[in-house]
Formats: sequence, structure tokens, C-alpha cells
Amino acid sequence: MVQPIPRTTQKDSDLKERVRAFWQEHPCGSKFSDAEIGTREFFDRVEQHRYEKEWHIPAAANFASTRGLKVLEIGCGVGTDGLQFARAGATYTGVDLTEAAVDLARKNFESAGMPGQFRVSDAERLDFTDESFDIVYSHGVLHHTPDIEAALREIPKIAKRTGFLALLANLAMLCGLLGTVSGLIQSFGAVSGESVDPSQKARILAEGISEAMNCTAFGLIDAIIALVGFAVLNGKTQSLEDDIDESSVQVLNLVVNKRQKVNLSSVPAAA
Repeated sequence: MVQPIPRTTQKDSDLKERVRAFWQEHPCGSKFSDAEIGTREFFDRVEQHRYEKEWHIPAAANFASTRGLKVLEIGCGVGTDGLQFARAGATYTGVDLTEAAVDLARKNFESAGMPGQFRVSDAERLDFTDESFDIVYSHGVLHHTPDIEAALREIPKIAKRTGFLALLANLAMLCGLLGTVSGLIQSFGAVSGESVDPSQKARILAEGISEAMNCTAFGLIDAIIALVGFAVLNGKTQSLEDDIDESSVQVLNLVVNKRQKVNLSSVPAAA
């Protein structure tokens, strides 16, 4: 991994406190509902407005695909997106920088009769053990934190690299099924013939079942090899992607921190 650029300063801390104070006073989305804050009607109107104006979110988040997965949302707000994860069957945890958001998100889930865990937490210093979640989700949040690098470094630590498990299950099932079906078709087809010597039926049946088991074992071996190869390649790819993302943010931070030194007057005007 590339080395992070230290950039947490008193100025950053002051900015974060201002960000915290703003969202504590104005929980995300609350201005889009004129119902009494904290009521079911309030949350329903916030949700309606969000998905009418930001219609891309359900497709991008793909809530339905998270059934049975552990999902962490960074910047849960009043729990609008989080509730969709929970309704889809995910085990949901939401964190936010402000107590106001966490309290409202908890009320949202309670009024909807859905389970969820919530806590106040800083995206730059998440207090979860590594690989605690299958998915880490954040929408319209990280650009508000002064040290985006720190937030991005935290996310890969707690996201599981378990996407390959579906591949293992599919390969094992399909290869095993193919071997079993092939062997059983051959064996039962052979012994069902009228011309087959009754004394040979047991041998033919045993050979067919043996073929089925051998094909199943071979398919499972292939699946295991494919799983290991996929896991190794996926891990390396993810590591490279994390490095690229972190390096990109570092470059952006350098440009922003040093932008006052850039002599824009020396840049020729476009023709």
C-alpha cells in the first residue's frame, strides 16, 4: 500500500466540527418533509422525495442483491437507504457523524418494524474490526469529511473479500450435478434394457454409479482450483484498485493544498 500523506490539521478539525454542527442541526433529508419530525409520515415523505429526485440510487445500490449480507452504511442520515437494505434482508449497521441522524435512523427502523444497528462514528476512524462486513456503502457523504484519504483507507479494512463464495457454490453444484446425472443416466439406461443379462445388471449399475461419483469428485476438484485462483487474483486486483483510489485522492489533496502556489496566469488561454 502507498504511504498516506499526513494532512490532519487544526484547520481540518475545525472544519469537521462545523460539518458536524451543521448536520446535527439539519439531519440529511429532513428539509424535504413537512410532517412532524420522527413520525412514520415524516420518514415516508423523505424517502419519496429522495427516490423521486435521485432515482438512480436504487439501481446503483442494488438493495435486493444484499439479502443475507452484512452491510455497513457510512453516513446513514435518517436511515432512508439503510431501510431498503434491511427490507431486502441484509443485516444492517449504520454510522453517522451526528447523534441527531443516528437517533432519527433508529426511529425510522423502529417505526417500520425493521432491525438495525446504529452508532455515532467518524468515517476517518471507524471502530470496527477488519473484515466485519460484506458490503460498505456510502452515498453523498465522503466529500464532506476533511480527510477523504483517511476515510477511504478505512473502508477496505472492514469489507470482506468473500464475493468468490458464490463462484465456489455454483461451480461445485453444476459440476457435481453433471457428473451425477451422466453416470446415473448411463447406469439406469443400461440395466433397463430387456436384452441385458440379469447377472450383469448389478455390475453395470455399479459401474455407472462409480462414473457418477468420479465425475462429481473431478468437478469438485476443478471448482476448488478455480476458487483458489479466483481468490488470489481478486485479492491482488482489489489491492491494486485500493492503491489507485488512495493515490488518486492523495494527488487531489496535494493539488488542493498547493493550489495557491499555482500561477494560473502562466497558463495560456484556450483558443
